[in-house]
Amino acid sequence: MNNLEISSTVPVPVIDLPFLAREINDAHRQVQFHGKSMLMEAKRAGEALLEAKRSCIHGEFKKWVADNCAFSYQTAVRYMRVAKKITHDSFEQGDSLNAFLDAHSTPRQPEPSTTRSFTREDAERALKFHALATRGATEAEQKAASGKLASFAKEFGMTPEATVARAREFLPDAEKTDFQRAADEVKKRNAEREAQFSREREEWAAREAEREAAFQREAKERDARAEKQAATIRELHEKVRQMSARREELFKDLRGKSKEELLDLLVSAQLQLEGFGA
Repeated sequence: MNNLEISSTVPVPVIDLPFLAREINDAHRQVQFHGKSMLMEAKRAGEALLEAKRSCIHGEFKKWVADNCAFSYQTAVRYMRVAKKITHDSFEQGDSLNAFLDAHSTPRQPEPSTTRSFTREDAERALKFHALATRGATEAEQKAASGKLASFAKEFGMTPEATVARAREFLPDAEKTDFQRAADEVKKRNAEREAQFSREREEWAAREAEREAAFQREAKERDARAEKQAATIRELHEKVRQMSARREELFKDLRGKSKEELLDLLVSAQLQLEGFGA
Protein backbone atom coordinates (compact mmCIF):
# COMPACT_ATOMS: atom_id res chain seq x y z
CA MET A 1 0.00 0.00 0.00
CA ASN A 2 1.21 3.49 -0.86
CA ASN A 3 2.27 5.37 2.27
CA LEU A 4 0.86 8.62 0.83
CA GLU A 5 -2.64 7.23 0.78
CA ILE A 6 -4.94 8.36 3.61
CA SER A 7 -6.84 5.67 5.39
CA SER A 8 -10.55 6.08 5.03
CA THR A 9 -10.92 5.15 8.68
CA VAL A 10 -9.11 8.33 9.97
CA PRO A 11 -11.77 10.78 11.28
CA VAL A 12 -11.72 14.29 9.77
CA PRO A 13 -12.39 17.00 12.40
CA VAL A 14 -15.30 19.31 11.67
CA ILE A 15 -14.77 23.02 12.61
CA ASP A 16 -17.81 24.38 14.44
CA LEU A 17 -17.71 28.16 13.70
CA PRO A 18 -20.76 29.05 15.79
CA PHE A 19 -19.12 27.34 18.77
CA LEU A 20 -15.91 29.37 18.22
CA ALA A 21 -17.89 32.59 18.03
CA ARG A 22 -19.54 31.78 21.36
CA GLU A 23 -16.10 31.09 22.89
CA ILE A 24 -14.70 34.40 21.60
CA ASN A 25 -17.61 36.49 22.82
CA ASP A 26 -17.59 34.80 26.23
CA ALA A 27 -13.83 35.46 26.59
CA HIS A 28 -14.38 39.11 25.63
CA ARG A 29 -17.09 39.47 28.31
CA GLN A 30 -14.71 38.02 30.90
CA VAL A 31 -11.99 40.51 29.82
CA GLN A 32 -14.45 43.40 30.23
CA PHE A 33 -15.63 42.14 33.60
CA HIS A 34 -12.20 41.51 35.01
CA GLY A 35 -10.82 44.78 33.57
CA LYS A 36 -13.53 46.78 35.31
CA SER A 37 -13.08 44.75 38.48
CA MET A 38 -9.32 45.38 38.40
CA LEU A 39 -9.74 49.14 38.13
CA MET A 40 -12.42 49.26 40.81
CA GLU A 41 -10.18 47.28 43.17
CA ALA A 42 -7.28 49.61 42.36
CA LYS A 43 -9.59 52.53 43.18
CA ARG A 44 -10.57 50.90 46.51
CA ALA A 45 -6.88 50.41 47.39
CA GLY A 46 -6.06 53.97 46.35
CA GLU A 47 -8.82 55.48 48.49
CA ALA A 48 -7.58 53.55 51.53
CA LEU A 49 -4.01 54.66 50.82
CA LEU A 50 -5.08 58.30 50.58
CA GLU A 51 -6.86 58.01 53.92
CA ALA A 52 -3.76 56.41 55.47
CA LYS A 53 -1.57 59.18 54.02
CA ARG A 54 -3.76 61.85 55.61
CA SER A 55 -3.44 60.06 58.95
CA CYS A 56 0.36 59.72 58.83
CA ILE A 57 2.80 62.37 60.03
CA HIS A 58 4.37 64.30 57.19
CA GLY A 59 7.30 62.32 55.74
CA GLU A 60 6.30 59.01 57.36
CA PHE A 61 3.83 57.70 54.74
CA LYS A 62 6.45 56.12 52.47
CA LYS A 63 7.87 54.12 55.39
CA TRP A 64 4.33 53.15 56.47
CA VAL A 65 3.66 51.70 52.98
CA ALA A 66 6.92 49.73 53.09
CA ASP A 67 6.07 48.30 56.53
CA ASN A 68 2.40 47.51 55.98
CA CYS A 69 1.75 46.91 52.27
CA ALA A 70 2.65 43.91 50.11
CA PHE A 71 3.71 46.10 47.15
CA SER A 72 6.12 48.91 46.37
CA TYR A 73 5.61 52.60 47.01
CA GLN A 74 5.46 53.16 43.21
CA THR A 75 2.47 50.81 43.03
CA ALA A 76 0.84 52.70 45.91
CA VAL A 77 1.27 55.93 44.00
CA ARG A 78 -0.42 54.41 40.94
CA TYR A 79 -3.37 53.19 43.08
CA MET A 80 -3.79 56.67 44.58
CA ARG A 81 -3.72 58.24 41.10
CA VAL A 82 -6.52 55.87 40.01
CA ALA A 83 -8.57 56.80 43.09
CA LYS A 84 -8.21 60.52 42.33
CA LYS A 85 -9.10 60.26 38.64
CA ILE A 86 -11.56 57.37 38.21
CA THR A 87 -15.32 57.89 37.96
CA HIS A 88 -18.08 55.50 36.96
CA ASP A 89 -17.79 56.46 33.26
CA SER A 90 -14.16 57.54 33.11
CA PHE A 91 -12.80 54.32 31.63
CA GLU A 92 -13.48 51.95 28.80
CA GLN A 93 -14.44 48.39 29.53
CA GLY A 94 -11.33 46.26 29.54
CA ASP A 95 -8.88 49.09 30.19
CA SER A 96 -5.75 47.97 31.98
CA LEU A 97 -4.35 49.89 34.93
CA ASN A 98 -1.49 51.29 32.82
CA ALA A 99 -3.82 52.21 29.95
CA PHE A 100 -6.12 54.08 32.34
CA LEU A 101 -3.25 56.02 33.91
CA ASP A 102 -1.75 56.83 30.52
CA ALA A 103 -5.11 58.11 29.25
CA HIS A 104 -5.59 60.37 32.30
CA SER A 105 -2.02 61.47 32.87
CA THR A 106 -1.04 65.15 32.69
CA PRO A 107 1.51 65.82 29.94
CA ARG A 108 4.90 66.39 31.46
CA GLN A 109 6.18 69.90 30.98
CA PRO A 110 9.65 70.15 29.45
CA GLU A 111 12.31 70.64 32.07
CA PRO A 112 13.92 74.07 32.06
CA SER A 113 17.33 74.24 30.49
CA THR A 114 20.12 73.71 32.96
CA THR A 115 22.93 74.86 30.67
CA ARG A 116 24.92 77.72 32.12
CA SER A 117 26.16 80.83 30.41
CA PHE A 118 29.46 80.84 28.52
CA THR A 119 32.06 83.12 30.13
CA ARG A 120 35.55 84.31 29.24
CA GLU A 121 37.06 81.77 31.64
CA ASP A 122 35.09 79.01 29.89
CA ALA A 123 36.47 80.22 26.56
CA GLU A 124 40.02 79.96 27.90
CA ARG A 125 39.41 76.39 29.12
CA ALA A 126 37.82 75.33 25.83
CA LEU A 127 40.75 76.67 23.79
CA LYS A 128 43.22 75.01 26.17
CA PHE A 129 41.50 71.62 25.68
CA HIS A 130 41.39 72.20 21.94
CA ALA A 131 45.10 73.03 21.79
CA LEU A 132 46.00 69.85 23.68
CA ALA A 133 43.60 67.79 21.54
CA THR A 134 45.21 69.00 18.30
CA ARG A 135 48.83 69.63 19.33
CA GLY A 136 49.34 67.40 22.33
CA ALA A 137 52.76 65.82 22.83
CA THR A 138 51.42 62.26 22.67
CA GLU A 139 48.41 60.55 21.15
CA ALA A 140 47.15 59.64 24.63
CA GLU A 141 47.33 63.28 25.69
CA GLN A 142 45.41 64.35 22.59
CA LYS A 143 42.75 61.69 23.18
CA ALA A 144 42.32 62.66 26.83
CA ALA A 145 42.02 66.34 25.91
CA SER A 146 39.40 65.52 23.25
CA GLY A 147 37.35 63.69 25.87
CA LYS A 148 37.60 66.60 28.29
CA LEU A 149 36.55 69.01 25.57
CA ALA A 150 33.52 66.87 24.68
CA SER A 151 32.44 66.66 28.35
CA PHE A 152 33.01 70.37 28.79
CA ALA A 153 30.91 71.15 25.70
CA LYS A 154 27.97 69.11 27.07
CA GLU A 155 27.72 71.52 30.01
CA PHE A 156 26.58 74.16 27.53
CA GLY A 157 24.48 71.89 25.31
CA MET A 158 26.93 72.28 22.42
CA THR A 159 29.23 70.15 20.31
CA PRO A 160 33.00 70.45 20.80
CA GLU A 161 33.29 72.25 17.47
CA ALA A 162 30.60 74.77 18.40
CA THR A 163 32.22 75.31 21.79
CA VAL A 164 35.60 76.05 20.21
CA ALA A 165 33.95 78.45 17.73
CA ARG A 166 32.19 80.24 20.60
CA ALA A 167 35.48 80.45 22.52
CA ARG A 168 37.21 82.02 19.51
CA GLU A 169 34.51 84.69 19.43
CA PHE A 170 35.39 85.55 23.03
CA LEU A 171 39.16 85.36 22.51
CA PRO A 172 39.97 85.94 18.83
CA ASP A 173 43.72 86.34 19.53
CA ALA A 174 44.15 83.51 22.03
CA GLU A 175 45.46 80.92 19.54
CA LYS A 176 47.89 83.24 17.71
CA THR A 177 51.67 82.77 17.95
CA ASP A 178 54.01 85.48 19.27
CA PHE A 179 55.07 86.24 15.69
CA GLN A 180 51.44 86.65 14.60
CA ARG A 181 50.72 88.93 17.55
CA ALA A 182 53.82 91.03 16.75
CA ALA A 183 52.78 91.25 13.10
CA ASP A 184 49.27 92.27 14.13
CA GLU A 185 50.72 94.93 16.42
CA VAL A 186 52.87 96.34 13.59
CA LYS A 187 49.85 96.29 11.29
CA LYS A 188 47.80 98.05 13.95
CA ARG A 189 50.44 100.78 14.44
CA ASN A 190 50.74 101.27 10.67
CA ALA A 191 46.96 101.57 10.41
CA GLU A 192 46.95 104.14 13.23
CA ARG A 193 49.72 106.14 11.51
CA GLU A 194 47.87 105.99 8.20
CA ALA A 195 44.69 107.14 9.90
CA GLN A 196 46.59 109.99 11.61
CA PHE A 197 48.19 110.98 8.28
CA SER A 198 44.77 110.92 6.60
CA ARG A 199 43.30 113.14 9.32
CA GLU A 200 46.21 115.61 9.04
CA ARG A 201 45.93 115.62 5.24
CA GLU A 202 42.20 116.30 5.46
CA GLU A 203 42.81 119.11 7.98
CA TRP A 204 45.50 120.65 5.73
CA ALA A 205 43.19 120.41 2.71
CA ALA A 206 40.42 122.07 4.73
CA ARG A 207 42.74 124.91 5.78
CA GLU A 208 43.94 125.37 2.19
CA ALA A 209 40.37 125.45 0.96
CA GLU A 210 39.52 128.03 3.59
CA ARG A 211 42.52 130.18 2.62
CA GLU A 212 41.61 129.92 -1.06
CA ALA A 213 38.03 130.91 -0.31
CA ALA A 214 39.25 133.91 1.73
CA PHE A 215 41.58 134.95 -1.11
CA GLN A 216 38.72 134.71 -3.62
CA ARG A 217 36.51 136.82 -1.39
CA GLU A 218 39.21 139.47 -1.00
CA ALA A 219 39.86 139.48 -4.77
CA LYS A 220 36.16 139.97 -5.48
CA GLU A 221 36.02 142.82 -2.95
CA ARG A 222 39.08 144.48 -4.54
CA ASP A 223 37.58 144.13 -7.99
CA ALA A 224 34.31 145.60 -6.74
CA ARG A 225 36.11 148.58 -5.18
CA ALA A 226 38.17 149.14 -8.32
CA GLU A 227 35.07 149.01 -10.50
CA LYS A 228 33.35 151.52 -8.24
CA GLN A 229 36.33 153.87 -8.37
CA ALA A 230 36.50 153.53 -12.16
CA ALA A 231 32.78 154.35 -12.43
CA THR A 232 33.28 157.44 -10.25
CA ILE A 233 36.19 158.60 -12.41
CA ARG A 234 34.18 158.04 -15.59
CA GLU A 235 31.32 160.05 -14.07
CA LEU A 236 33.70 162.93 -13.17
CA HIS A 237 35.22 162.88 -16.65
CA GLU A 238 31.74 163.12 -18.17
CA LYS A 239 30.86 166.05 -15.94
CA VAL A 240 34.10 167.85 -16.88
CA ARG A 241 33.36 167.22 -20.54
CA GLN A 242 29.82 168.52 -20.19
CA MET A 243 31.07 171.56 -18.25
CA SER A 244 33.65 172.33 -20.95
CA ALA A 245 31.06 172.02 -23.68
CA ARG A 246 28.69 174.31 -21.81
CA ARG A 247 31.52 176.81 -21.23
CA GLU A 248 32.19 176.94 -24.95
CA GLU A 249 28.50 177.49 -25.66
CA LEU A 250 28.35 180.31 -23.14
CA PHE A 251 31.44 181.99 -24.56
CA LYS A 252 29.91 181.87 -28.03
CA ASP A 253 26.71 183.47 -26.78
CA LEU A 254 28.50 186.16 -24.81
CA ARG A 255 30.98 187.21 -27.45
CA GLY A 256 28.30 188.95 -29.50
CA LYS A 257 26.91 190.90 -26.52
CA SER A 258 27.66 194.53 -25.68
CA LYS A 259 28.99 195.58 -22.33
CA GLU A 260 25.59 196.82 -21.24
CA GLU A 261 24.01 193.44 -22.18
CA LEU A 262 26.78 191.58 -20.39
CA LEU A 263 26.29 193.73 -17.28
CA ASP A 264 22.55 193.11 -17.47
CA LEU A 265 23.08 189.32 -17.71
CA LEU A 266 25.57 189.45 -14.84
CA VAL A 267 23.14 191.39 -12.63
CA SER A 268 20.28 188.98 -13.52
CA ALA A 269 22.48 185.98 -12.65
CA GLN A 270 23.42 187.55 -9.35
CA LEU A 271 19.79 188.25 -8.50
CA GLN A 272 18.89 184.64 -9.30
CA LEU A 273 21.67 183.44 -6.98
CA GLU A 274 20.29 185.64 -4.27
CA GLY A 275 16.80 184.38 -4.85
CA PHE A 276 15.25 187.38 -6.48
CA GLY A 277 15.22 186.15 -10.05
CA ALA A 278 12.62 184.07 -11.76
